[in-house]
Amino acid sequence: MLVPLPPHHLITTQTDWQDCLAALKQEPRIAIDLEANSMYAYRERVCLIQISIPSQDYIIDPVAKVDLSGLGELLADTAVEKVFHAAEYDLILLKREYEWELNNLFDTMWAARILGYKQYGLASLLKKIFDLKLDKQYQKSNWCRRPLSPAQLTYAQLDT
Repeated sequence: MLVPLPPHHLITTQTDWQDCLAALKQEPRIAIDLEANSMYAYRERVCLIQISIPSQDYIIDPVAKVDLSGLGELLADTAVEKVFHAAEYDLILLKREYEWELNNLFDTMWAARILGYKQYGLASLLKKIFDLKLDKQYQKSNWCRRPLSPAQLTYAQLDT
């Protein structure tokens, strides 16, 4: 099934980041995912931060050296629900790389496990619940290599 995607915005400048942060602060719930280069580096790093709200998908590029001031405060804000799928690895990276703490976290993988789903990977859940096929072809990309292809950006957008 093909689902129309909201527009995505690649954040590579400080001005874009400030606009993105202002929009995120208006939302009661945000969905988050990270891409890292764990297959290509001894000590992996965060290469992309994807944040989705109902009207927009943001693909934030930390490799572009954008100062992400404000994101740590948003992630710690108990009034904003943060939705992840299989959050553990992402939380470890965010803590190690940025020293950010998260509050009010909802993990869809754990929800699926509690509800008794036998397969609880994101692709499996999207297929079972929404009949949506998630192509994991780019999952093991070197996410810190630039430029990112349009296909990689689409994958990153769909991963939230």
